[in-house]
Amino acid sequence: MKCPEQAVLVEIACARALSETLSPELQAAARHAAQCQTCAGAINACVAVAREALAAGTPDQAGPCPGDETIAAYLDNTLSPDARARAETHFAACGSCLAQLVELHAVLSETPQPPALQFICELAHGALRMLAHPAEGFTLHHASPVPVLGVRGEASPPPQKVLTWSQAAGGLRLFFSAVPVDESHVDLVLKVKRELSPVPGTRVTLREDRSIVQSEELSSDGAVTLRHLEPGAYRTDIVLPDGEIVPFEISFRPAG
Repeated sequence: MKCPEQAVLVEIACARALSETLSPELQAAARHAAQCQTCAGAINACVAVAREALAAGTPDQAGPCPGDETIAAYLDNTLSPDARARAETHFAACGSCLAQLVELHAVLSETPQPPALQFICELAHGALRMLAHPAEGFTLHHASPVPVLGVRGEASPPPQKVLTWSQAAGGLRLFFSAVPVDESHVDLVLKVKRELSPVPGTRVTLREDRSIVQSEELSSDGAVTLRHLEPGAYRTDIVLPDGEIVPFEISFRPAG
């Protein structure tokens, strides 16, 4: 039996942390994990994260679901003590958020491999230029100033220099639009499509030096905006609903 998908290992870990009975399908995967050191280690690490979150929570006081950035900050230990306590209280009562916490931990715990897709952009004087990109599957769509429409009835803002391109990645097509915010910051809009249709349930996690910058699910039209990125190299993982991860690296470099 091949190793189960990451999502299955997360389900097993959550069930064990909550002392729940495994379904027959999960029992089969658990039997594999008992003979597979890699899968067993992944499950045990996820169980530890879940139990730590559950230990401080109060199941009858769920409160509102925390946002994606709060869950990411919880794993990074950057929440204030009060915010961390509120998150743990919620995890104890909300199985969905607990599973999201454990799944994100599993993604971040994997040993990162150098991504096959790498893009390097230069940022100078409020404009962007593509310096390097994959040899195959890449299409540059627009690399010159284009007008950005304002709200109807209002004056349009000044033209912005937008760099747009797309990239084939397996059965996916990734669409990028990089917009300079000022002399040293960029907003990056990413759309993920399969056969020109959005892929519901896809999550995008952006990291810099293994720290989470942003992590959230794509919108209904398959898009996410990664805001106010400073010059640097960013690792981005596109996590599909079946657990498959499509990684890429994008770098913004100042001129000179």
